[in-house]
Amino acid sequence: MSISQQLQEAAEGNELTEVSIAGKAPVKVWLFVLGSKLTQYDQRVSKNEAKRGNVNIYRLGHLLKAKQEIEKSLKSILDKDDSQSLDRLKKEMDSHFTGLSPVNFVKRSIDKYIATGKLPKISGKAGTAMGGIRF
Repeated sequence: MSISQQLQEAAEGNELTEVSIAGKAPVKVWLFVLGSKLTQYDQRVSKNEAKRGNVNIYRLGHLLKAKQEIEKSLKSILDKDDSQSLDRLKKEMDSHFTGLSPVNFVKRSIDKYIATGKLPKISGKAGTAMGGIRF
C-alpha cells in the first residue's frame, strides 16, 4: 500500500495509521513535515491575528522560502536517513529559524526518530496532540 493510500484511508476513516517508507525517514520527508508544520503554524497565528484585525500576509512566504533554502543547501543528502544527515538538517534549520515552535517540534521528532528508529504515526483526526503526528 502506498503512502498516499495510507494517508487517504486515515483521512477518510479518521483512524490512526502508521506511515511507513520502508522503515526510513530521509531528509526530504522531514522537510515535508517541516513545510506542513510551518503552514499549520501560519494558519493558527493568522487566525489569532485576524481577531485583532492585523494579519501578516507575507509570513508564510518567508517561512517557506527559508525551508526552500534549506532544501537547496541539503540537495546532495535528501535521500539519506543516517544520523549525520539528520543532524546536518537540524543545524540548517537552526541557521534559518530561531525559536519557532514548528521547527522545534520537527527537531524533537528527528531526535526521537534517531533514538528509537520509529517513524511518527499520522492521525486523520483533527485536533489531536502534537498536530496529528504521534510516536
